[in-house]
Amino acid sequence: MGDIAFEEPPIYSFPPFFTRQPNAQTYASQKSAWINLILQYHRAKRVWRLDINQESLDKIPIFSNKQIRRMSPILCLVHQLCVCSRVGKLNLEFLKELVGEMVKEGLAEWVTGQRAQVLVYWLKPEEWANLISNWVCIHCWDFKLEIFHDCLAEG
Repeated sequence: MGDIAFEEPPIYSFPPFFTRQPNAQTYASQKSAWINLILQYHRAKRVWRLDINQESLDKIPIFSNKQIRRMSPILCLVHQLCVCSRVGKLNLEFLKELVGEMVKEGLAEWVTGQRAQVLVYWLKPEEWANLISNWVCIHCWDFKLEIFHDCLAEG
């Protein structure tokens, strides 16, 4: 089984998407967009686990957009104002917030007590149960009848 096609949403190119928004309404929208992006990515790549650490932020491509170059003034060591370029990148605290919300909504489950890793439910367990049950009903109906017939014949 190969990967499912994955395409970042248009908001992925918007620099503020990678920074937690202070306005509650904007943050709710941003959080929803991030959760959908995380679920879509994991489904497309058929990945079930997400480690909550800096390495994941560096390794998983959806957590940074190298095409976003933000210019931000920072103080240099000699206290002169300089401008440095930063890539659009999610920070670890924001990722923890997002994953916490996913767990709260039943879209992920903590694997460890240290909250260092989650199982990502791009389909919830009850959705998987329905899919499997439907598949069995569709594909195994003839098989069930044959077994029933064999049981009656041996009877």
